[in-house]
Amino acid sequence: HTEREARQSVAARDRRPPRHRQARAAPRTSQMSVNASRFFRGVHPDELTKYELLNQLGRGAYGEVWSAQSPAPSATDTRVAIKKIQNCFCQVTEAKRILRELRILRHLSHPNVIKIRDVLLPQSQASFSDLWVVFDFVDLDLRKLIASPQNISVAHIQWIAHQMLVGLKYLHSAHVLHRDLKPANVLLSERCDVKLCDFGLARVVEEEDWLLNEQR
Repeated sequence: HTEREARQSVAARDRRPPRHRQARAAPRTSQMSVNASRFFRGVHPDELTKYELLNQLGRGAYGEVWSAQSPAPSATDTRVAIKKIQNCFCQVTEAKRILRELRILRHLSHPNVIKIRDVLLPQSQASFSDLWVVFDFVDLDLRKLIASPQNISVAHIQWIAHQMLVGLKYLHSAHVLHRDLKPANVLLSERCDVKLCDFGLARVVEEEDWLLNEQR
């Protein structure tokens, strides 16, 4: 009887409906994989191993910016910011602005000016609509610093202003007018190192035009 009862008990247990387990939250690595797949959609496969996404820095009407790191062991500074510009060729004016900014920054090299590290190749160069531009990674901007409750010493203010002027002097020596200098376009690192950014409205002026503007 004991053996028969044991068999019946096991059979009854097997007929019970399965319990519905509560779904676990997706692990961070899985979520980051989803984000990377979405963010890099349209990038050439050979480019996908260059950078690993870390976290989103910003999102707007024209695209989004993520911090990322280079897994290359030889890279001295592995942290970068990748800006994805969506549908950048839909409007002629916007396309010209983007190409102008890339062309200007490509020829600039100064510690106080943002640097383009890379431009990721699209999967199809004949029909791509998005652009991925890799910049230096910088922690925050002057606008956020001003709005924060953190006290800024006179020495820090002088150091920030000095670097801004040095960066502007370099731009003017290269005949480049920024034309949109504001706190949001002054990036600051943890050490208060300044980098001027956002050259969408910048212009390159010829030497004759430069002298004419100075006379005015």
